[in-house]
Amino acid sequence: MTLPVVVNQIELLARALLAQISPVTGERGTGTAIATALTDDVIVKRNSYLLPILGAARGSQGGRIRDDQPFKVGPNPATSDGSWTVTSAGTQIDLISNMGGKNQNIPSDTRLRWEPPIPGLEDEVVTDVEFTGGTKGMVGQAHFYEDLDTGQKGLDTAAAKLKNFPALMLTWENDLPAEGQTTGLQQAGTRLTRGNRAFRETFSLYIIGGKEASDPARRRGLMNVMEIVTGLLTDRQCNDDGEALSSIGALEILGRSPFERSPTSYIYLVQLRVVRTLSRIDQRTFNLWLTTRYRDQIPADAPLTEVDRVDVTIDMT
Repeated sequence: MTLPVVVNQIELLARALLAQISPVTGERGTGTAIATALTDDVIVKRNSYLLPILGAARGSQGGRIRDDQPFKVGPNPATSDGSWTVTSAGTQIDLISNMGGKNQNIPSDTRLRWEPPIPGLEDEVVTDVEFTGGTKGMVGQAHFYEDLDTGQKGLDTAAAKLKNFPALMLTWENDLPAEGQTTGLQQAGTRLTRGNRAFRETFSLYIIGGKEASDPARRRGLMNVMEIVTGLLTDRQCNDDGEALSSIGALEILGRSPFERSPTSYIYLVQLRVVRTLSRIDQRTFNLWLTTRYRDQIPADAPLTEVDRVDVTIDMT
């Protein structure tokens, strides 16, 4: 049995959350790239993601995929929904970095790979200009990590991967039924429609500062970042790029608190929650329904013969 390709919705949601707080990391880098269809034209939606492959020139197979530095397709001003039609001859599309920062100004001839892949397109695009506009903000880095070492709740392992402080780290904690645990016949509001259920996704956003400043200055700076990101996220259903954050209701801030002080870092925590729809994967196959015939008869009753009262055939194709 071949399983369908399933997109990692948790990671896409994390990218959308980081995009909403991108102003704290500075201005975004923008530029264009050439995307190519394999055969027939392909419609590429706005906000489709790509990951840069740095350290490798056009036509080479090497390089390092930077999954912590996503880019996305910018809106097409010529279409109502912002989508692009990519042809086999190659189409120039607008790209924008998901976060701000000087490191988002990637050079011309940079390869980027679609993530997730888009059927009908070549796996990679190539930038045809040097990206510009990326500037440094009040936060040095913002990354998403899928998990956190439970034996190192002080974030020592994760913080070691962050080089520019203050930094933000977003982690996914869990998801639970929107109306709580249900048993028996009580499905409550969690079951939206057949095969679709509402779940609450909980994320933690860690605001991490180093030891480069005095305690009062460090605390004041991290609290300022906390206030700004809270304001950017509070009561949002979509981010400023048009990506959905919560399918039902708006984003909730569950709480904010100091998380930990250690010899190497000073950390604050913002917990947030959104609602997402989980859909059942159905592997069943069905025969095509081609024709429907509805026939209603008056039965034979001597001396009368059988008579068709209604005889209708409907083409269902």
